[in-house]
Amino acid sequence: MNINKISTQSCPGIFFFALLFQAHAAVSATDEQSSFVEIGAGYTVSDNIYKSADSKKTGSSATADMSLGYKQTFTTTDIALNYYTEYTQENEKALQNDNYWTGNALISQQVFNKNLLFNLEHTRRRYLIDPSQADDNNQNENDFLKAGLQWSIPYSNRTTFMLGADHTETWFAGNSATSDSNSNQGLLSWQYALSEKAQVEVSYSGSEKKFDNFNERYRQKKLDTKLTRSYLLGTYSLNIGETWVDSRSEQNNGEHYGFTINAQIRKHLFTFNSSKTLTDSSREFETAEPIAFVENTLFWYTYLSLEHQYIMLNDNLVSNLRFDFQRSEQLTAIDELDVEDKYGAFGELTWSLTESLSSSLSVSYYRTNLTSSAIKKVTEAEVSAKYNLTPSLYIKLSAAFEKQDDMQNTSGYKEQYYTSRIAYRY
Repeated sequence: MNINKISTQSCPGIFFFALLFQAHAAVSATDEQSSFVEIGAGYTVSDNIYKSADSKKTGSSATADMSLGYKQTFTTTDIALNYYTEYTQENEKALQNDNYWTGNALISQQVFNKNLLFNLEHTRRRYLIDPSQADDNNQNENDFLKAGLQWSIPYSNRTTFMLGADHTETWFAGNSATSDSNSNQGLLSWQYALSEKAQVEVSYSGSEKKFDNFNERYRQKKLDTKLTRSYLLGTYSLNIGETWVDSRSEQNNGEHYGFTINAQIRKHLFTFNSSKTLTDSSREFETAEPIAFVENTLFWYTYLSLEHQYIMLNDNLVSNLRFDFQRSEQLTAIDELDVEDKYGAFGELTWSLTESLSSSLSVSYYRTNLTSSAIKKVTEAEVSAKYNLTPSLYIKLSAAFEKQDDMQNTSGYKEQYYTSRIAYRY
């Protein structure tokens, strides 16, 4: 079970421009290269292969997967990509074999000089076809392609202006293909260094969103002010602003915000995030979790999280805890709201026993209030051990428990499954 962090940037388009510029500015004159290919195979035995509440049946599945990573830095070009593909074959004829691929790529190219960049980004993620049903066998893929130009204009030692424009295409595989969309965005930003430890930024962006099966185009405008500062124990960032969205028939506006602070106290690292942003069903904010797809809608997304990491036993034992809350306030008719809440807790212990042997224990629980009568609750736990036979070859054994219940039109299920995996990386 992967426990992933969610970014809390309240202006994802602005964050995209800033992130690319900072990444490219950090490039050294010396070219660096990093790449890998990993090929793996796994075998899983489950005591409830059909994920049934009433009639459990033992079954098995075999999985083959491959990961590809590539990173290269030149004087004028940055290339970074990471892709993963998986094929699973079930031993039960009533179950469909599953195959998919996900990943991301980012290319940044200087145009004429280091201050003008052409950026190309691709992301392929999984999404939940029906959020009210079980997560397994209920996912498909979503592609996100963004291309844009970014011009940084240094005005003085403390002041920098930034201009940007990008075009985005979003595709949904499967039955949600009619929800494909595209958007265009422009950005104007002013950055001022208050000191070596503090920076303020004021930005304005405008965008237009078009869903393929809608006749209307949605136009958004954002005005944002952001303060970033480092202090004795860590860093913090605060941004506030206003967002406006309108179509030919409706209008809506509201305040967005974002606040992040971390504190390092000896072996303890605390991180708090809070944000609210107006986004849409293509979910153009950063998340490594499968997105819960909502057809062709705009919604306010609120996120709160508190994380704690503790390192002990000479850095061999690492504890991670996270509590978070998510709220999606869907604009069903632009001026109406349909609220969905999700909250949960996550915990993980990772122990490096020797240079070759490590183990981990993870537990998670989340609850989603889909409607007043439909509540989805998911509990997962996993214990695993990994042994490196060589620096390139490893085996991994794991045992897991999963429970989903109180879902709409189903009474839920319980499942225990055991997995063995071997992988080679070069």
